[in-house]
Amino acid sequence: MIETVLKSSNVLAALINDVLDLSRLEDGSLELEMGKINLHGVLGEVIELIKPIASVKKLPITLILAPDLPTHAIGDEKRLMQTLLNVVGNAVKYTKEGYVSIRASVAKPESLQDWRPPEFYPASSDGHFYIRVQ
Repeated sequence: MIETVLKSSNVLAALINDVLDLSRLEDGSLELEMGKINLHGVLGEVIELIKPIASVKKLPITLILAPDLPTHAIGDEKRLMQTLLNVVGNAVKYTKEGYVSIRASVAKPESLQDWRPPEFYPASSDGHFYIRVQ
């Protein structure tokens, strides 16, 4: 519990800093901090941070990692964590009963629905890939 409180306070501090980053985003000066990311670790940490909120609502929460999802990648871990916490937090917030299941895999163009504009179809090249989180 203490570890979760500590992690949650760190996430809260990061979110406050992210609010300050909004002005940088609006004026186009926000730069991504690229580095090595442990994808499985980040996804697991998001689940651990959200689990106490889900348990209060009596919602089981699961994480399913596809076999094709690499363990590590290069990207902005802070922005990934922020985005995932927002999406998973909303899933828990707006789910009244049942469960919340998070699935992560490498996005493949043939698996995407036609509702997306063509510029959003991921094209992997030179070791790059898009992560798909549902």
